[in-house]
Amino acid sequence: MSILRKKSKKAIELCENHEAHTSEFENHAEPIERPIRAIIDGKMYDTSKAKKIGSVVVRENEISGSKLDFCTYGGQEVIIYKGNTKYFIRYYCYLQPVSEAWVREWLGKQNIEKYIELFGEPELA
Repeated sequence: MSILRKKSKKAIELCENHEAHTSEFENHAEPIERPIRAIIDGKMYDTSKAKKIGSVVVRENEISGSKLDFCTYGGQEVIIYKGNTKYFIRYYCYLQPVSEAWVREWLGKQNIEKYIELFGEPELA
């Protein structure tokens, strides 16, 4: 067998292994998220115990009192959670409380179905 054929055979095996690994990876519906906990203003915020509402894309100046450091001008995806009584958002490994009004505004802009599920059908304009 020539060197070229040996290299071709090896390349095909590598591609097949990569494709098998890639398809196995792509079968995961969502990336695995590690739970994050933080104590903010004397309250425990815990993503593993809170209900995940959904996600929206926001810019830094669109979160009042934000201490988050957004690195793009186009905005970043944040995940909205509901604890026992409070809403909060997750941005990478940071948590920040947000008001119900903030959640209503952003779900109303980007996820109408989830808004209706949580808050009911709004009155027509």
